[in-house]
Amino acid sequence: PDKKIQIQWVNDIEPIDGEEVSGVTRFADDGAIEIEVLTRQSVTDAVETLIHELAHVIVGPIKEHGDAFHKACDALVEEYTRILDDEFSDCMTLELGTTENI
Repeated sequence: PDKKIQIQWVNDIEPIDGEEVSGVTRFADDGAIEIEVLTRQSVTDAVETLIHELAHVIVGPIKEHGDAFHKACDALVEEYTRILDDEFSDCMTLELGTTENI
């Protein structure tokens, strides 16, 4: 809650270690945090990417996807799902990976 994050939706992200990525989180020395999410993906994939990158913010600037990272992802997915259920249950059902309009 006390972290300020700049989130940008971008058309291209430079490959990391030679691999294409759909999102990236950068931690600056001054404490600034920037997330970039690739726009060339489905809305559902973009949400999954943003959740993944926000998990990096929660656990800090570590590259490994260990237990703390997976717990952060799970907590974010749970909260995201709760918000969807509360706010949009009358108009749509959205599961990560699929969308179905009612």
